[in-house]
Amino acid sequence: MREIDNRLEQLPKGTLTYKNINGKKQPYIQRTVEGKSVSCYVKLSQREQVLAEFEERGKLSEEKKRLLAYVDGLQNILKRNPYLNAGVGCGYQDFKDFACGRQFYVDKTHFIAEWVYRDAKVTLITRPRRFGKTTLLSTVETFLIRDLQTIRNILKS
Repeated sequence: MREIDNRLEQLPKGTLTYKNINGKKQPYIQRTVEGKSVSCYVKLSQREQVLAEFEERGKLSEEKKRLLAYVDGLQNILKRNPYLNAGVGCGYQDFKDFACGRQFYVDKTHFIAEWVYRDAKVTLITRPRRFGKTTLLSTVETFLIRDLQTIRNILKS
């Protein structure tokens, strides 16, 4: 946002208008400063550049409005969803760390059921770095160990 504001400061403000002086159309930049209309002469050779800068100003202003609306939307989402206040941990790789604390965790346990019901010899997990592969395997381990312990307890009784 700061980059957009810096660029907007550099670009001319106002509109490009034409005045007839001695029968010739002369381009001017017209804008309002402190409630007064101010005109600034533009050479004909600079007219295309000024028009391009006004067009850029318009596009940047629209982009800034869009970004501000996006930020407002995100802030409204954060206000309505208390779970998004949870800390986003970095470096956690064990499911048990997430199960006990208030860490933000993307639940991928539905993959466990997929593996159990699929009759595959090998499952290849491809994801980018820091995308939760180790955490997913830790989750599987936690669920399988718990299930194995439950099965053992049932068999003992």
